[in-house]
Amino acid sequence: MFGYYLNHAHPLSMLDRLHDEMTRAMQPRSAAFAPRVALREEKDRYVLTADLPGIAPKDVEISATHDTVTLRAKRELTSPEGYKIHRQERPSLEFSRAFQLPATIDVDAVSAEIKDGILTLTLTKSPQNQPKTIAVRSA
Repeated sequence: MFGYYLNHAHPLSMLDRLHDEMTRAMQPRSAAFAPRVALREEKDRYVLTADLPGIAPKDVEISATHDTVTLRAKRELTSPEGYKIHRQERPSLEFSRAFQLPATIDVDAVSAEIKDGILTLTLTKSPQNQPKTIAVRSA
């Protein structure tokens, strides 16, 4: 039995490699990332929160129309020059998601903030219908 382990890979390391290969096969680099979101309605506004771990405010783009808000973001991971990556389970990613709102919003009153990897959008209700790009600031 001992000789088997000398001549063959350890079963656990083989399972680790199999798991890694299956994970890569099921989620190719082009697979879409979809952050978890919550949309709640308050008396005069909607509040949308999205989990965006590791994404800087400068890498988030938000646009809004009278009844839709669109989130776009990317996270590019690179290793410092001279370093070799031995395991990378946090891939670079890019996504875009649009959310249809139940009522119209005032695009001039939309605000966005990222704190602790959570994006919070405040969408004030209004009948206006002019699109606007919203700058994201760090908390």
